[in-house]
Amino acid sequence: LGTGLSDTSPDEGLIEDLTIEDKAVEQLAEGLLSHYLPDLQRSKQALQELTTKLYC
Repeated sequence: LGTGLSDTSPDEGLIEDLTIEDKAVEQLAEGLLSHYLPDLQRSKQALQELTTKLYC
């Protein structure tokens, strides 16, 4: 019995979708890192200076 639906698999295009999603996740991660990394690096440096002063 034909259902009138095409014979394509519901998974067709899944690989392409995953690669697009992977690229989107990568771009979002890079954007977040570029936004927060400078502040995190400054905070790390400040903490290192404080701990150095405490232990010297």
